[in-house]
Amino acid sequence: MKLLLKLITMATLLVLAMTASHFLIYKPLIVPRLPGLHSVPLSWWFGEFAPQLAVFLIFGIIMKSWREHMTFSFVAALTQNIFYYLLWTWNEPGHLKAFESPVFDWTLGLLAIAVFAAVCFGVPFITSAVIKRNWKPA
Repeated sequence: MKLLLKLITMATLLVLAMTASHFLIYKPLIVPRLPGLHSVPLSWWFGEFAPQLAVFLIFGIIMKSWREHMTFSFVAALTQNIFYYLLWTWNEPGHLKAFESPVFDWTLGLLAIAVFAAVCFGVPFITSAVIKRNWKPA
């Protein structure tokens, strides 16, 4: 039951983070500047994905096992894929060419997003596990 509550909380916060990323950062700040740019600076992408990365960081730290890590990664990937699918159906900027190959997008594409989520959860998960194991109170 605890795991289910944490998964629901993570998915909800991830949706809120993606909503903020798209509607408060990407659409009003990046899209209007696109015609004048040859490429979007990497720092802008980092700023756009910062809310999502914060969710990965927080939940990566509170994970207790590799089983949780894999479960969280798959649920996060599914949540992101559904959110991006909704943006595509609404013809939102940056998602107009997405989901043109449904078989790929819901199989290998979902797996690729799950691997990316596993890495994003894994870094803080492993780091916090090492710190907890090696930390000795004074």
